[in-house]
Amino acid sequence: FDKDRGLKFVVTIFLADDVATRHAMFRFLKGLSLQIDQIHAFLPPDFLLWPYLNERPSEVKIVPRTMIRIVDLELLNGLRIDAQDMRVGIKIVDSQASWNNGVFELSVEGGELSFARSDSFDLECDIATLSSVVGGSANFKEMIEFGRVKVSDGYKGQDLPKSLPFALQHF
Repeated sequence: FDKDRGLKFVVTIFLADDVATRHAMFRFLKGLSLQIDQIHAFLPPDFLLWPYLNERPSEVKIVPRTMIRIVDLELLNGLRIDAQDMRVGIKIVDSQASWNNGVFELSVEGGELSFARSDSFDLECDIATLSSVVGGSANFKEMIEFGRVKVSDGYKGQDLPKSLPFALQHF
């Protein structure tokens, strides 16, 4: 309770498997409208909120909640990933973990990610950028446009798809 702003209801996790459940959750919140003054909800960043509301919210904040940092590239071998088969050579710079420095071939075969030492590369980036791409919050195309990835002449547009991570643990 905030004396100046009234009673606030906080929804820390708003996840639903289907539309019917989502509608039921909003009906429940609407039923509280005479008892509370504010609702503070943590929603997935890609959640389409406006169709559920009759009035414009007083405030909407988009706060990135995910952090990712690859500690050891080769320990990712075998990770299942929703991506087309591909191969691309990447030169990685990691100032905190020397074992990640160097040239690796990133490959996806049958939905399985792997990194192996290599001699040639098509892309060059730091570990933070690669972590964002492998984690799904960015892709190589975007990072090239932002200047976070350098491209060699051999690059043919291989990329990992973006997939919006939604973390239940807030940082």
